Amino acid sequence: MSKARSRTLVALVGAAGLLAQMALADGLPTSAEAFYGVTIENVHVTQGQRGKNATVNFVIDNFSYRDVYLQGISSDASAGGELFYKNAFGQSSIENGLPIMQDESLDLASSHIGARLTDLNSGLLPGDHLTLKLHFREGQIAILTHVSPQ
Repeated sequence: MSKARSRTLVALVGAAGLLAQMALADGLPTSAEAFYGVTIENVHVTQGQRGKNATVNFVIDNFSYRDVYLQGISSDASAGGELFYKNAFGQSSIENGLPIMQDESLDLASSHIGARLTDLNSGLLPGDHLTLKLHFREGQIAILTHVSPQ
């Protein structure tokens, strides 16, 4: 094989690797294998008024073979979503994602981490259903859940 062909092959392989990394960084789905061993349980959203926020609670168990990174949340019932830290001085947004380590369980209902749907499209009443999406670096998980009273 000539040097020109081998350089072209190396460049193509390098470009393919770069594209794969970019796709992963952009949160595009890669495969279902990314979520083997990751479970989402006890999902519920509290009621809220149109234009206001609604609290989201869930438990993530990561019994997979690697760490996963929760980048954010969204819903068909809101304009956006937010992950945040709760502390004695108030709250601050989580900008770069939340790592959930291998063999870790995170319960938002009893943690210093919180989640909320922002700017609700319509009022949410107890018993209503909505689709909640958890956005990870490797893709997203959509969950049909119900609204609970405050």
